[in-house]
Amino acid sequence: MSNNAIRRRTRRYAPWSFAALLAFATASWAESEFDMDLMQTVDDTSKELVSNLSLEDAASADGNLADLDALLAQVETHYSAKGGADDAVKITQDARALLVQIHEHIGAGDFETANLKQSEFSRNCKACHKLYKKS
Repeated sequence: MSNNAIRRRTRRYAPWSFAALLAFATASWAESEFDMDLMQTVDDTSKELVSNLSLEDAASADGNLADLDALLAQVETHYSAKGGADDAVKITQDARALLVQIHEHIGAGDFETANLKQSEFSRNCKACHKLYKKS
């Protein structure tokens, strides 16, 4: 193939190649931003839950639990769709099960056990971060 033919093909396909690269980079950036923002919200809400459990504020703690469950549903969906992250999906499902247990203990007025389950929830999150958190 002559140099002129290569130049013509380069001019012809370069804009499309650049557009495809840009689209891929933008999607990758958006995914990482989604993860960071979402996970920061999970962390903040989890800290609020600790405080509300310490204050034995059942209504606020239940609100935190509902928020955390909705957030973790997004995490579970994200990692399920991503593929190759079966550990993250399982850890997220386990975390959501712990939220149900915390809710049950709050309903029974057993804030001590609810606090213990919240500590277990935090350890569960940290286990996932060790596997998947980007430095």
